[in-house]
Amino acid sequence: MATEIASESNAEARLKALFGKDLPYLKDFAQMAWLLSDRKTFDSALKKIDERLWIRYNEPDLPPGTHNRFSRAILSYAQKTYGFSAQNNVVFTGNVGTEAFKSYVLSGVLWKDSLSSGHGEYTHSLQWLAAAEQLPSVTGKVKAMYAETMKQKSTAKINKAAATTFKDTVYLWEWLVDCFPQSRDTSIAAAKSQEGIFSDLARSPFGATQQIIMRNGGELFIADLLYGRYLRRGWIRETDKKLPARDISSYGAEQHSDNTTWKSLRETAQAKGSTVLRTYGYSRDTAAKIDDNEDKPVKECTYYGVKGVISGSGAI
Repeated sequence: MATEIASESNAEARLKALFGKDLPYLKDFAQMAWLLSDRKTFDSALKKIDERLWIRYNEPDLPPGTHNRFSRAILSYAQKTYGFSAQNNVVFTGNVGTEAFKSYVLSGVLWKDSLSSGHGEYTHSLQWLAAAEQLPSVTGKVKAMYAETMKQKSTAKINKAAATTFKDTVYLWEWLVDCFPQSRDTSIAAAKSQEGIFSDLARSPFGATQQIIMRNGGELFIADLLYGRYLRRGWIRETDKKLPARDISSYGAEQHSDNTTWKSLRETAQAKGSTVLRTYGYSRDTAAKIDDNEDKPVKECTYYGVKGVISGSGAI
């Protein structure tokens, strides 16, 4: 069904129905799906990853002023702790073609999204790292599970977007960590008796990002940094801390247009009679560069008893 996952056993049953009882890592994927569907457990997982990233963010090789400081903290931690292939800073500044996207996931590469304010820039990385921190059975195999999500497709067509006719087989990635908000599922009855890739919880990047942002206020480093970052950029409504699904791809493209550092790939494809532009880029500069801009904002903070500094647009 397209209703939210009710329990770990419910997640397992739905995985079997969609992807088969012989799905590799079946029980582990069920645990992760339930983790992302239970707000309290996801909050607990976020706190664990938050402490790890705060410490990494403030290590000597990432001083305040370092370009892409938060990105580098995530990539370094993910690579050293879980073996993700994070040697390059990958940024998606548009929708990426299926085969290109698949190649990244199969290679265990993490990235930053510059697509939509509601989607969040780091959400997929945080989903997977939270699962690795919270679930002992996932910890040692998270990279393999990550890749497996783009090897497995559903055995039947399910609801994929608002239009009733838009049904298709889906990759496990889409069902597990890349759902649309429930509001997009307008094509079926309120009972939502048909399976689809819809969720308002952390299986959806929108749901996960919103849950993280709502925890700002001095407890979570990630929440405070991202809230400050999005507030400064005008990507969040101050009145209710909501993140509208605002297109920010032009911002991402502009930020990563330096050809001496970034390589961009552009491809056009015909989709329903119109041309779609897909872009992405990556930096091969693995050194932690220091910004020459002395006016970059900084904010002294303490989390988990460790003093440090948030710098850049997240420092409000």
